[in-house]
Amino acid sequence: MLVLSKKEYYQSQFFIARNYSAKTWKLINTLLPGRTKATSTSPNLTHPLSGECQQNPIDIANILNDFFVSVGKNMASKIIPPQSNKTHIAKMSCQSSFYLHETSAEEIMHIIDTLTEKKGTRQNDIPVKILKLCSEILSPFLAKLFNNCINQGIYPQNFKCAQVTPIHKSGPENVCTNYRPISVLSPLNKIFEKLLYDRLYHYVECKNMLSKHQYGFRAKVSTEFAIYDIVECISENLDQKIPTCAVFLDLSKAFDTVDHSVLLWKLEHFYGIRGLPLQLFENYLHRREQYTVVNKCRSQIQQINCGLPQGSILSPLLFSLYVNDLPKVSNFKTTLFADDTCLILANKNIDILEKMVDQEINKVDSWMRHNKLSLNYSKTVYMIFNSDKKQSSPFRVQIGSNLINRVHSTKYLGMHLDHKLSWDTHISKLESKLSCYSGNFTEFKSI
Repeated sequence: MLVLSKKEYYQSQFFIARNYSAKTWKLINTLLPGRTKATSTSPNLTHPLSGECQQNPIDIANILNDFFVSVGKNMASKIIPPQSNKTHIAKMSCQSSFYLHETSAEEIMHIIDTLTEKKGTRQNDIPVKILKLCSEILSPFLAKLFNNCINQGIYPQNFKCAQVTPIHKSGPENVCTNYRPISVLSPLNKIFEKLLYDRLYHYVECKNMLSKHQYGFRAKVSTEFAIYDIVECISENLDQKIPTCAVFLDLSKAFDTVDHSVLLWKLEHFYGIRGLPLQLFENYLHRREQYTVVNKCRSQIQQINCGLPQGSILSPLLFSLYVNDLPKVSNFKTTLFADDTCLILANKNIDILEKMVDQEINKVDSWMRHNKLSLNYSKTVYMIFNSDKKQSSPFRVQIGSNLINRVHSTKYLGMHLDHKLSWDTHISKLESKLSCYSGNFTEFKSI
């Protein structure tokens, strides 16, 4: 008879739960295609400052645009910088230099061919379908334009203007905070961004610059790898009866508060992006603009002074580089997937573990504040994994004056982890969610 160790048992349960979820949702998406969210906006909106009710679509568009533009700036201004810089900058240096080589008409044609026609475009933009039909004619001209930008370190201003559509999330429809901005950029911008992305990504991967614990937006890497990394670490500790603390950080509007000067400093000193390429990325970030459209009415254009652009191909990679040094600032085992971060620390003595977590978590908090990332203390949680039931002494995690909530289960990258690694909570949550769709399945009884 095959006998599994605790580590092997926990890992096997993870694969069962993961496969169960994946196959179930794949079946549902096959049976219930085209489930999309409505994009309509309320016929009236309450002004967040005056409290007046606005009904004119242009006024509503301007109010929402003001709100979307100011969110990141206001949040970043509330982040209190740390007193010292010593523990906030990881010891990283780069001797390599990034070379941004020119493009060709053939490469442009290939990129155009990969564009999706179903994606939205801004008002007055050339539709992707037309670009594809005329790609052979347009590609030489676009290649010349992009090469001039590369050689002069200039990003076209028109490419930096986003059209925003407000999408209602939940709650009253007349409240600004209940809308999510969906940004659309020019198809020509997407071609240029894809060109820059391919060169930058190839460079950092070839030079092994991305942390091995960085799983977000990488080729052939998914959320499953990040979750398995966590499960493997915790299950190994449980197998050896070592108490483990896992802290799941929650960041508020992480992409919107990214500080341009900090990002550019890291691109230069950590990744060797200097000279004209750095100037091009600086120009790409600065003087970005957006306008909001409500019922075909367009707001005034406003400038965005901080954060990474929404709807951008480059933004996810730039954010990964921005947070890439986080694993080096503390003794936590740090797992990153975009702005979803898990910190793990273990020690045989649970009292010593508590002191270690207290010391290291404040290093992480200082790094966050130095990098203008807003940690949501009320939604940040932690779990204790301990196979020894006798060790039941109180355990507390505190960041500054903020007491962090201890939970027995939490959702991380789409899967519910519990303090026993049993996956019962995940399967229970999944079954509960599936019951919401049970009524739809009656249509398929005769199939």
